[in-house]
Amino acid sequence: PGFKAKKTVRRQTFDPNPGSSAPTSSFDMRVVACTAVFAAATQANPIRKVVSLLQNMQTKIEAEAERDDALFAKFECYCNTNSEKSSAAITAGKAKVEQLETDIPEAKAQRDQVVSELAQHKQDRSTATEAVEEATAQRKKENDAFEAEEADLKQNKAAMDSAIAAIEKGMTGFLQTTAGSRVVQVLKSADVGDEDVQSVQAFFQNKEGGNSGEIVGILKELRDSMSKRLEEITHTEQEAVTSHNELVA
Repeated sequence: PGFKAKKTVRRQTFDPNPGSSAPTSSFDMRVVACTAVFAAATQANPIRKVVSLLQNMQTKIEAEAERDDALFAKFECYCNTNSEKSSAAITAGKAKVEQLETDIPEAKAQRDQVVSELAQHKQDRSTATEAVEEATAQRKKENDAFEAEEADLKQNKAAMDSAIAAIEKGMTGFLQTTAGSRVVQVLKSADVGDEDVQSVQAFFQNKEGGNSGEIVGILKELRDSMSKRLEEITHTEQEAVTSHNELVA
């Protein structure tokens, strides 16, 4: 570039050494010189160097741009994907917050109710404990009374059996025995008329009184009433025990 060769007319000259490579004319010398100058100019031209450098830079920049475009596409895909995930997470989080705002008052109300019920249960338990203690104390009194009456009825019934057996065998002087004395005491405390009591006492003392059959009848009737009473209090005691066991269970 910048070099323009002049057009000249080549003159024919005689070359005495046609096999030689050296120029033999001024035209040939000028051609060789122009060629050398053009080559030197081509190699040493700074503009061409700059152009070549710019072209190389353009190639690198285009390659880097393509690589950057690929990275940007990946990053954009990553951002879009994470944005969608983040949006979904945010939406779910907001929904959870709204649900918690609804659940927390309900949970608090339930907690307050449980606390109230627990306090009531403690009060009920305390009341029940007191009731059980009172029932246990009452049960002991009832059992003590039952055992005392049961023992008394059994002893009285045994005395009646002894008296009846003694009379049926014709035994005399029975009033002086322990069983005889007990029979008289039972007769006095039982719902028996004074006349019957006196007849039995007179009979035991070998005094005039009722006959043996009449006396035995009075004693058997009294013994049967004792047996009935013993069955009644035993049945009542069994029911009381069952009820108390259910109460304290």
